[in-house]
Amino acid sequence: MVKKTYSVHPKSRQIDESELSSRELKDILSWRPPKRKPRIYADMDVPKYLIDYARDKLKWDIFCVRENDELMEQHDYYHFEGAKQLKRILLSFDDAFLNNRRFKLLETDGIIVFSNPGKSQLDSLIMLIRVNDLLIDLLRRDSRAMKGIKIKMTTT
Repeated sequence: MVKKTYSVHPKSRQIDESELSSRELKDILSWRPPKRKPRIYADMDVPKYLIDYARDKLKWDIFCVRENDELMEQHDYYHFEGAKQLKRILLSFDDAFLNNRRFKLLETDGIIVFSNPGKSQLDSLIMLIRVNDLLIDLLRRDSRAMKGIKIKMTTT
């Protein structure tokens, strides 16, 4: 009898077919890479360690306000408009972006707000990884899937 094995990811271990339920096997076999990498506009509130992790480990395409002195002093609406013009998902730690009167849903390619005052770097990294899983799943279906969506990420 020939044993079938599947590799979920190039760097992951081989999985024996007998270890999987039929649903898990179906999910693995139907896996497709996303149509594009997440394109992110990170405002001044996003810490450098998260930017570095998202670029190096998650392979996100990030425009970072921290890397441009002229942009660092700009107000929230300027960054909202910048993300919209660049067709990028806005990533911030600023709850003001959740205000639907100031920042209209339909005018954005998506907004993700991390809300974790006083939490650890590990909590922020966990939220980033969860957002990555969500984005990869959405972008696999449609490269514009985040258009008009706001997500607030919190830790428990």
